[in-house]
This record gives sequence, C-alpha cells and structure tokens, in this order.
Amino acid sequence: EALFTTSNLDHLTSILQAINHDLENSADFCGAVLKLLILHDFFRKTLILTERHKESSQVVEQCMSLFMKFGNVDKAGMARTMVEGGIIEPVLQAMRCHPECLEVKKKGCALLVHLRNVLSDSERSDLALHSASIMIQALNSEEMLVSEELTNNAGLILWECASDVEGRSGLIKAGTAVAVTNAMVNGASKYKEAFMALYIRMMQDHSKSLQPHISEDCPFDA
Repeated sequence: EALFTTSNLDHLTSILQAINHDLENSADFCGAVLKLLILHDFFRKTLILTERHKESSQVVEQCMSLFMKFGNVDKAGMARTMVEGGIIEPVLQAMRCHPECLEVKKKGCALLVHLRNVLSDSERSDLALHSASIMIQALNSEEMLVSEELTNNAGLILWECASDVEGRSGLIKAGTAVAVTNAMVNGASKYKEAFMALYIRMMQDHSKSLQPHISEDCPFDA
C-alpha cells in the first residue's frame, strides 16, 4: 500500500530496497506457489511504479532489480507473463530517460536479454530494432563500457539486430559502426574479437571482401 500512497521518492526507494533485500534473503521464496500467485500481482504493481516514476533513476533501478528477481521464479512462465504484461516498452523508456545512469542501463539490458529467451523470432527481432539506439548509446560511452555485463548484453542485442538486411541497414544509418569501434578500442579486451565479428556481420552487404569472414555463431554470452 505504501508503494502507491507515498509521494516521497526517497521513501519509495527505501521501501523498494527493503523488498529487494527481503527477496534476496528469503530461502523459500522461489518454491512457494502462494508467493508465485502474489508475485504476478506484485509484478503488475511494480510495472505501474516504473511508468509512474520513470524520471527517478533510483526508483527505476530498484524496480529493475525486482523484475530480475521475478524473472528467476518459474523462469519461462514468469518471463512470458512479464512480456504479455507489457514490460518491454516501460523498460526501454526508463533506459531512455536515464542515458547516463550505469545501473539502470546495466539492469535494463540484463532484463531484456533474459526476456528474449521467451520471445518468438519476430518478437525478438522487434526488440532488437527498438532497443538498438539505446545499445549504441551505451557502447559510445566509456563510462558504460566499464561494465562487462552491459558491454556483452549490448553487443548481443545488436548482433541479433544485424541478422537481416533491414536490421543491418538500420544499424549503419544509426551510426553503429562508430559505437562498435569505440567498444573495440575502449571496452574490455575479451570482447574485441566479438565486436570485430559484429562489425563484419553488420557491414557484409557493403563489402564482398567481408563475405568469407562472416560467422553465424554469436560471440557474445546469451
């Protein structure tokens, strides 16, 4: 009840932090059917909070953490529930609202990668296209590249976006080549070859010399 009645964002953030802490330390949280039923309702309420307070990076960050915990319960089933409940656009919107917030970007990307596992091919393609600009923005920022998890997940989503001619064309027009180059230069050394493979995959329609070097095996961790 307090989640919806308080107008104090610091108080709201504290409540969400306490809930996150309780879920992390509840040994039987993942096993109780009753709690799973409550969880579905709690997800919908958390989604409302994400949309209502999208301008607050602290509130959004805590909501992202909760969504990840929800996704670890009955993994495929709960992820599907979240997708059907309309989670993707609020998450993308929250990430757009906080371009400089590493934690929002990191948790948002991790959540999108988790949700993609229950998407159909067409849904996955749509997700990649709609989130590409956010991933490009992350890879263009040296501050964001300090997170290997974010770097990997951004690369993974862009890799999927480059799976067809339309996606590759959109990435090139959006300036992805510069972002990928930045990730190769300033990102973790372990991902340099992965981003080189992404660059080749993305540019394959513009240079026949790249054709022999194209790989269909994703070099990023799914």
